[in-house]
Amino acid sequence: MKKHVISYMKGRQEVSFKTFLVFFLTLSFSYLVNAQHMEVEGKLKVTEMDVANNETLLVVKQSDGTLATRDVATLSAAEPSVYAVGDYAQGGVVFYVDANGKHGKVLYIHSMGHLRWSNVDNEYNFEAAWSAKNGAGNTSAIIQHPNHIFSAASVCAKMAYGGYDDWYLPALNELTQLYNSRTIVDQVLTSIGGEILGTNGYWSSTEDNLQANKAWAWKFGDGTSALGFKDGFGGVRAIRSF
Repeated sequence: MKKHVISYMKGRQEVSFKTFLVFFLTLSFSYLVNAQHMEVEGKLKVTEMDVANNETLLVVKQSDGTLATRDVATLSAAEPSVYAVGDYAQGGVVFYVDANGKHGKVLYIHSMGHLRWSNVDNEYNFEAAWSAKNGAGNTSAIIQHPNHIFSAASVCAKMAYGGYDDWYLPALNELTQLYNSRTIVDQVLTSIGGEILGTNGYWSSTEDNLQANKAWAWKFGDGTSALGFKDGFGGVRAIRSF
């Protein structure tokens, strides 16, 4: 079989079509990488990068444009040591910080829905869900009621997001803190594709201590609290503390 060779002149040296093709592809690939844009059909094998052999490793782009793997814990450790209201950190949007800025509370960026407070709608949760400021404790008490099947609190507690699984239904005072920061929080939520708080009413995890069939809610339309029947539906947002 006759071998066909297509050649071109490089100075006085003749170069085969195969060599020319390799040269052309090398230049093209170099251009694409420098432009930070590359399209690949099929599989691309990377030979000089750490292997992601567990679920905690993520692929990230380094400052020089190259790819590398980073452990989720390492990325979390890179977060600021001091926080401010409006930061997108710790799994959501920071809406409250303490005096030193090291601890605070975070809002999950999406609504949990419009839900009933609980299927246990005419009993107290052993007086353990009366706290106006400890939403995590209230959430635990609501879920541990022996007749509990479903609640706004359980929907929050079952969620895992951003590497955190300690979300809960906020207590009444925590919703007050969220309301006080609503303007900047809604601005951040809009910028990151989350769901704004708006003027909705939201369930707290705080039961009324006088009427077993009612719990407290906070109305973001006028900034007031109100009692609602536990078998009624209300907005639900999950928060966590750090």
